[in-house]
Amino acid sequence: MDSWFLAAVQGSSGNELFKAEDPLRRFCLGTLKNIPAQLICIVLVLGQAFLINNHLVASSDPKNTNLWIWFVGDGLIVLLFIAAFYFKEWRLTSLTSKHKDSTGFMKGLPLGILGWFLYATLLGTRIAIIFKKDVQLESEISDLRLTISGTALICVMFTIGHHHNKESLARRASILSLARNFTIDLLDTVEILNVLFEIAKEHKTDFPLVLEDIVLAIVTLNLLRPSVSLISLFMDHFSTRRRALEIKIAKTIMELLLLNIPLLTIRIYLSVHYGEFLSVFLVKNIMGSIVGMVEIYDCVYDIYEYKNEKVTESESSEPGKEGTDF
Repeated sequence: MDSWFLAAVQGSSGNELFKAEDPLRRFCLGTLKNIPAQLICIVLVLGQAFLINNHLVASSDPKNTNLWIWFVGDGLIVLLFIAAFYFKEWRLTSLTSKHKDSTGFMKGLPLGILGWFLYATLLGTRIAIIFKKDVQLESEISDLRLTISGTALICVMFTIGHHHNKESLARRASILSLARNFTIDLLDTVEILNVLFEIAKEHKTDFPLVLEDIVLAIVTLNLLRPSVSLISLFMDHFSTRRRALEIKIAKTIMELLLLNIPLLTIRIYLSVHYGEFLSVFLVKNIMGSIVGMVEIYDCVYDIYEYKNEKVTESESSEPGKEGTDF
């Protein structure tokens, strides 16, 4: 299945685990674990914070003395990320020593979800502030676009760094699929931001501010959207087929309502009212909407079939009935 829910439809007994068959692989999976991904994630977060705070300071009033709050927020994010990484490792070591299996939040602690939520909220807020100020000052946002795009790599490193080095192949595939889909969606929002910025500068007098606020809200909400994927991975909801399908429906509805349908509508509006050339991402929004609706239909149908299967199994397991499967 071409989505991060690949792991959701595979039972835990069918998952093939990574095996360290040579010294190099054993060193990477056993000794290093996820430390390289964790270090890269922290470095990227610090670099992104430096760039966006520098842009914020440059476009703000020199007399504004409240900008230090953003630096404090970035420090808190880094601490939460580090705590999520190493508290996870400590918990797994503790469970292993007691010969217990890690399930639910023990396999994915809420510190990671809280850290990403805070990270995305602060980043989205600063993007909105910088965007509005740069429109007024008619500045360039090329560095802002690059800074936002770096969020995709941070998401990849954060997710990989938060999961154990001996995760199943299915969960690894789901993480890589999350990275791919989030990167494309993030580039989609960056492109619409750039188009909106140029139009807002050229049409200051008649450009609707509500449209600007809507786009900025979409950008922030889509930065938060990986939380759904992270929650699913962290809580290990892949144990039952029905639960996995329900989560997939929720994730697909969010993609439709928070990304593809709104951005498709906005692109058509900008093209009709301002003569803006249609972006190639328009096709992506159309295809994403169609595929999303098909996925929702398929999931609803699969849930219905799953429910019928359970009813059939329950009836066949009753005493005195033939065909009982022992």
